[in-house]
Amino acid sequence: MVGFLLHPDMKRIAAFFISIALSGLCLHAQNEHFVWLGLDAQPEPTDSVDTVPYSGELNTFDGGYALGDTVGDFHLWSLQGDEFLLSNEVDPDKPTIIFNGSATCIRFQNDWDPAISPMVVEWVTLHLDDFNWVPVYVAEAHALDIENCPSNCPAFPIAGPDGQYLNQHRIIQDRIDAAQMVVDEMGPSSGNQWQFPWDDMLVDSPDNLIYTHFFLRPAGMVVIDCDGVVVTRADWLGIHLSEQSNRDDLEELLESPVNSESGCLLVDNSEAPCSADAPDSDGDGTCDAAELELGTDPFNPCDLGNEGLDDSDGDGACDALEVFMSTDPENPCDPYNLDTDGDGYCDIEEELMGSNPFNACSPAAIDTDGDGYCDSEEALLGSDANDPCSPDFLDSDMDGICNSAELANGSDPNNTCDPLGQDSDGDGLCDQIESVIGSSTSDPCDPYVSDTDGDGFCDILESIEGWNVQDACDPNDLDVDGDGWCSGMETASGWSDLDPCLPISMDSDGDGLCDVEELVLGSDPEDICSPFGSDTDGDGLCDLFELENGSSPYSPEAVLGIGAALNHEVWVTQAANGFGIQCAACLGQPWSLIDLSGRKIKQGMVSGWNEVSLGQGVYILLLPQSGFQQRLTFSD
Repeated sequence: MVGFLLHPDMKRIAAFFISIALSGLCLHAQNEHFVWLGLDAQPEPTDSVDTVPYSGELNTFDGGYALGDTVGDFHLWSLQGDEFLLSNEVDPDKPTIIFNGSATCIRFQNDWDPAISPMVVEWVTLHLDDFNWVPVYVAEAHALDIENCPSNCPAFPIAGPDGQYLNQHRIIQDRIDAAQMVVDEMGPSSGNQWQFPWDDMLVDSPDNLIYTHFFLRPAGMVVIDCDGVVVTRADWLGIHLSEQSNRDDLEELLESPVNSESGCLLVDNSEAPCSADAPDSDGDGTCDAAELELGTDPFNPCDLGNEGLDDSDGDGACDALEVFMSTDPENPCDPYNLDTDGDGYCDIEEELMGSNPFNACSPAAIDTDGDGYCDSEEALLGSDANDPCSPDFLDSDMDGICNSAELANGSDPNNTCDPLGQDSDGDGLCDQIESVIGSSTSDPCDPYVSDTDGDGFCDILESIEGWNVQDACDPNDLDVDGDGWCSGMETASGWSDLDPCLPISMDSDGDGLCDVEELVLGSDPEDICSPFGSDTDGDGLCDLFELENGSSPYSPEAVLGIGAALNHEVWVTQAANGFGIQCAACLGQPWSLIDLSGRKIKQGMVSGWNEVSLGQGVYILLLPQSGFQQRLTFSD
């Protein structure tokens, strides 16, 4: 990957990389007393963001600066595009609190919810003007693509304050959007339950400089004095401030006087080595003192100005310098062998090729399995470049085929019936959907159970079979009980097709068989003795007729008065203790009372009033000589 021709813009490329080499001295007028962590220019929204660095094992939060460490000076830009240089922006008379946040960190959300953390919100609001507050938005704590979450956090996704899940940042615009969501949903103008007091915050760099150097956790906090020394650190801002003793310690810092006139290193931008009149023996624009500090030769013809720009490999270090440094002037990856995206092409080589050094798929964009991840990117992720379901394994439509495989095959990853669209039971739902919802793939009435005509066959099945969904007798037109109603109609109406007395139960002759049942049997619905004509006492009257008319089917003498008996004027009145008879011709005749089984219970001679004492029941009064009988009902 060496030996490229020198690009016409190589002077610009050379100047860019040499400026990196000089960044420890005077870039952006940073403080010479501190390690420089800054950026030389505001990142573009499309700049790639590095993978979240290893942060330690689960719940291990000892990474980043510790007590007594001196922090690095850094140069970032805010959400609103404002430039921020730590050593230029802080007030030396105030302690500085640098904390980071993440929309998908539930602790960060809870820190600014007065209902959950009232003391934290109140204390911060009270001391907004007492400290240099530096909020920085960093990587997502619990991204939806959990394999890209910090290693020291539990691997499960958490929604942001707007209820949406976020992927880990791929480009700077992702980080800007996430920070904007925090301000919009939690900031002072949101109107929501949170009271995050800032309407702007810093956005961490593409190489995660704040996350990597300061915290290695998604919601950490460090407090530094005016010399840049860490005097307090915490794993989570809210938990730290919820303790009274910790708040007391911070308030004690406010009471400790800071004599900024005696010199605070953090804000003391000492004169750079290259003053206006400093000697520059080789005229390369960098004074001799600076070159001595860099370890370069102040008399080297390979200067950084207009001479010595021969750079065969185009890596920004001229050939003479590389020979001096014992590096290969024909290899653009030597000495700067940084490969940010891990695709096997060093960053300088990618710059020369015009590819993206932060994108593993540039320039090698081969995607063998067609899953949207190029082979080199899958190699970095440790996934299978020949398996379209690796690394995502997401199956949105739950048809058993992962999204990336469906995209590679040209099917719809959001359609369960594509590409496997078989509908075994013909109910309009493919088998895959029925498997997902738990219905039967062989029963067209599952899950659609609607039965318009109530005949026991669902509408879907009737439509499939060509039956009438409005006709209960189609297809079940049998009439098992012969009552004139088809089985389907009786099912729909809640009747029984095994009972001819449903729905018409009329029994005209009172023999216990409904009229329809007698018609089915071929008997006479008007004749009580049809079809049951048994005559137990042999008196010529069927038992049912005798019971219906108050006679006993067990006694031949207990018969109904018919014929001659009708010629007698007999009137019977009844009371609880007897009965009266009005019949002049009957006086002195014998009478008897029998029960319905034919047993004689009482007897006597007819008088105007006949006193008897009987239990509750129905009895037959007989006047044998007159051929008269009548049913009497007594009650206690």
